[in-house]
Amino acid sequence: MACHGSHKEAPKPREIVEQPQALSERTNDNIRVALTYAQDNGGKINDSIRLAHLDLLEAWYTARAFSTTWVHPPAFSPLADSLFTFLDKGMYAGLYPSDYHGRQLASIRDRLQRNAFDDKDAVLWSLQDLLLTDAFIGLTHDLAFGRIPRDTTTLRKDSTFTSEQYLGFLQRAAGGLAPIDGFFDSLQPQLRGYVALKEALGHFLDSATFRNYTHIDYPNKDTLDFNRQLLARFKEEGLVADSVTMPEDSAAWAKMIKLAQKAKDLKPDGIPGPMLVRALNLNDAERFRIAALNMDRYKLLPDSAAMPKEFVWVDLPGYYLQVWRDDSLQFQSKVIVGHAVTRTPVLTSHLTNFITYPVWTVPESIIFKEMLPKIQKNVGYLTAQNLVVVDDRDSVLNPFTLPWKKYHKNYFPYRIRQLEGNDNSLGVIKFNFPNKYSVYLHDTNERDLFSNNARNLSHGCVRVQDWRKLAAYLVRHDSARYPMDTIKAWIANSAKHTVYFKDHVPLFLRYFTCDGKDGHLVFYEDIYGDDKHLLDSCFKEPFR
Repeated sequence: MACHGSHKEAPKPREIVEQPQALSERTNDNIRVALTYAQDNGGKINDSIRLAHLDLLEAWYTARAFSTTWVHPPAFSPLADSLFTFLDKGMYAGLYPSDYHGRQLASIRDRLQRNAFDDKDAVLWSLQDLLLTDAFIGLTHDLAFGRIPRDTTTLRKDSTFTSEQYLGFLQRAAGGLAPIDGFFDSLQPQLRGYVALKEALGHFLDSATFRNYTHIDYPNKDTLDFNRQLLARFKEEGLVADSVTMPEDSAAWAKMIKLAQKAKDLKPDGIPGPMLVRALNLNDAERFRIAALNMDRYKLLPDSAAMPKEFVWVDLPGYYLQVWRDDSLQFQSKVIVGHAVTRTPVLTSHLTNFITYPVWTVPESIIFKEMLPKIQKNVGYLTAQNLVVVDDRDSVLNPFTLPWKKYHKNYFPYRIRQLEGNDNSLGVIKFNFPNKYSVYLHDTNERDLFSNNARNLSHGCVRVQDWRKLAAYLVRHDSARYPMDTIKAWIANSAKHTVYFKDHVPLFLRYFTCDGKDGHLVFYEDIYGDDKHLLDSCFKEPFR
């Protein structure tokens, strides 16, 4: 012991105190001992409890001479009851109670309330108070800022509260100046989308059933393992009896697959593909995780007071564009977004102008991946696609005189452009906004694709079905310079014009896989796999 400095007292497993005054004093001292021990043990008080906000706890309790905040042994305070009530309903705010010592707090509370012997245990009372304070701090942070990491598109400037702010929140709560429910509500976004999603989550939780289901891995190179997972899920869904074994006959197996597909309102083709796997994996537990993740995505945005009063919102997985003004939806349009390989970026910008009958300068990535192999086989491909080759002086070259076989991704000294017209990939209009990805909103020459359910089909730009409404909206304050009749005439006459509108409208390209609509949760496919990464890293904990 002498070789390692002074000995620091370890927390006692138990300390029974009969007299209330002495019990309160011993509880305070056990708080001191636990905090001192935790500082030397990575926040751990014992093998099952780790304090997540040790520095703040140390500052708070030291300033209070280690007196309790939430409990008054041998009784709880109304303040503790309020915090317990919120924790018990934490899932309604998209939170996992287990992230805030939910299980340990419930177990200790049960022991203190039900066991006449345990309610004299100063160690239990000290643990309860410490865990409630730690939970309060964690809840305060996650309700305000969420759990997913900040990135380059995060518009909220702050990512946490200062130590002084946390201690101030605790002081107000302990002094009864800030009721727990009201305080926690004030931390959450007041954005329309968040409020709608939270309301829908509440309705969902009122009837949700949480149980352990077999998760189906997809894609899975082990076909036998994949089929076993499917069969296990079919049994859990009640589609087949528990006694059913894997059929040796492929026709019988296909029949089972079709049965599952019909149950999930999918095309019964007997082939177990990604749509069936997604439908089977989307149980109530998974629905909650996805809703909670998307609630946190709203916490990366400024709150309602700082959001622009007017903006264009594009939800990539939802395949829709919305125009909002004064918290009122002006109109909505279907969109087509980037394929998983050529994904549309998440970004914030502002629309500055649009061009009627635009020329498309083909990005190099498309030239090398798609066009160059076709041109090398048949130079006539350029003419058929209304494409021209230009040099650095914008002079149009004769493509039949160029040595196409010599060109590759590291050597191509020209640009390829698609001339304006009905065959142009941009359609008849392009909406520009500053960004480093060379993407834009535009019409398309493949308008039939808007009837598809899955519309992640582009090279990265966003194709807008109701581009006429968007154009009319953007110039509504510039009707003297740009009457809509004039713009319609330009389009009818295939005339190229650039329209700079007076008000630059903010634009948000975002990735939300869950919305709240009419009190119900609506889910969208995780087209780029962003949900999977975040769910695995930030939302692993069990619910209760």
